[in-house]
Amino acid sequence: MSDDFLDQFAYKPRRDFRDEIYGKLKADFPRLGAALVGSYDSTKKSGTKGGTLMVFLDDDVLKWTFNHKIAGVTLFGTFPEITLDLDFVEQAMAEGRYDRKNKRS
Repeated sequence: MSDDFLDQFAYKPRRDFRDEIYGKLKADFPRLGAALVGSYDSTKKSGTKGGTLMVFLDDDVLKWTFNHKIAGVTLFGTFPEITLDLDFVEQAMAEGRYDRKNKRS
């Protein structure tokens, strides 16, 4: 099984008239953007909501959490320095460099 969180739940790219709304996010961070925005198939009229990314300072460490309610998981990670670089979050998710908490059943 892959360590890549973004591969751990079925993701289909959005195909909808609303694509331009998040075009820059999708262009700059294609996989993280997909996880944040979610997916929508306008032909089938169905989709999956995106997750929530939170960034915060804690004891002089810049940290991030990603919560995806449908997948029932929250990921926790830190930035290597106090700079907001979303490339780092995307890479950490892809490489499995995070702590994980699953939703209770």
